Order: sequence, then C-alpha cells, then structure tokens
Amino acid sequence: MKPRKSRKLKAPATTTPLFATAGAVLALGERLTPTILLGTLGTVAGVALIGLR
Repeated sequence: MKPRKSRKLKAPATTTPLFATAGAVLALGERLTPTILLGTLGTVAGVALIGLR
C-alpha cells in the first residue's frame, strides 16, 4: 500500500487556530492580546511548516 499525501487537508489544518481564536473573541468575548495573537500566528506557521514536508 502506497502512502498518500493529504494535500487537501493542509488549508483546513492551518486555518483552524485562526477560526478558534476568532470564535473565542467574537462568541465568548475574549480579549485579543498580543500574546494570543502571537501564539495563534506561531501555531499556524508551525502547522504550515509541518505540512510542507
């Protein structure tokens, strides 16, 4: 059995933290601090780098 590449899942996987942060801010009234923004962007970058492999 050949391993298959999951290219279709890259975009949803990398954008999930963005939607989670936006949902927390909009629905739950969380404050968007620089630390949360930096953490979200760092997570997105990390998932994107893993997806490049």
